[in-house]
Amino acid sequence: MSAEQTSVAEPARKFGRVLPIKLFATTPAPPIDFLFQRLALVAGTTGVIHAPGGAGKSMLTLEMCVALALAGLISDWLDFGPIARGDGKAWRVMYYTAEDPDAVIHHRVREIADLWDLSDELCELLAQRLRIVSLYGSPRVKIDDEATMRQVIDDVGTAGTRLTVFDTLTRFHGKDEIDNTEMAAVIGQFDRIAYKTRSAVVVLHHAGKSAVLNGLGSTQQAARGASAILDNARWGMSVSGTDVRGVVSVTETKHSYGAGSERYFAFTDRGVLSPCAPPGAKGHVRPCVASVEDRWEAMR
Repeated sequence: MSAEQTSVAEPARKFGRVLPIKLFATTPAPPIDFLFQRLALVAGTTGVIHAPGGAGKSMLTLEMCVALALAGLISDWLDFGPIARGDGKAWRVMYYTAEDPDAVIHHRVREIADLWDLSDELCELLAQRLRIVSLYGSPRVKIDDEATMRQVIDDVGTAGTRLTVFDTLTRFHGKDEIDNTEMAAVIGQFDRIAYKTRSAVVVLHHAGKSAVLNGLGSTQQAARGASAILDNARWGMSVSGTDVRGVVSVTETKHSYGAGSERYFAFTDRGVLSPCAPPGAKGHVRPCVASVEDRWEAMR
């Protein structure tokens, strides 16, 4: 009788999964499931986009959502290389927004559609593929609440969602933001959503004041609060100001599964972020909008 035939079945486990090491050692590994060709964001993992207030993280993230929802149908406006589905079907994207009123979201969606020249047909497809759930003005939703978790997993999982965004972190928990143990548990809840749905989960978060004031806004340590927020995430990206008003640096501050990158974006006169050359580089075009105040004025 072989060793396999005489082996004793492993008792039921209370936690975790035993991985098939022999299978892993003897078969080719599947490719890493990136969402974009030029970002190290992977399906089934949690990432964090951190930036000072008003730097443009929500606008950039919404542009990423639109680019992914319409991947293969529109130009790569952000130069991130959104990867379309290989089976010809559409990706779906979920965006939970708890920080901005509906009118602001309306402005952002409209300006993206105008700048990217989306036809009525593409706007209809976008409406089918991008779902924005507003929690602005509602009681705080705590991601560690089981009822909330079930609702989110139902929202994300049943739609076959590729990317799920939570804007912003502080609106989705009631824990102490500077406590590593508590914040590791919060990020663990987002990991749970990512694992169960195979969606990439991206959480928007603010940068700490001291990091920004000391010129460290584009580093992993710039994220406000406990280091566990970025340590426990698998991907991180910062949006930080530069010496040129209206131009921001977008830097992958954590890239566990790929090479990092740094890019520059300029605000158009309607508040949309578009790629530009680094400040001072030959061919750099100064942005049309010089400040956060000007962007708000343009939306009125």
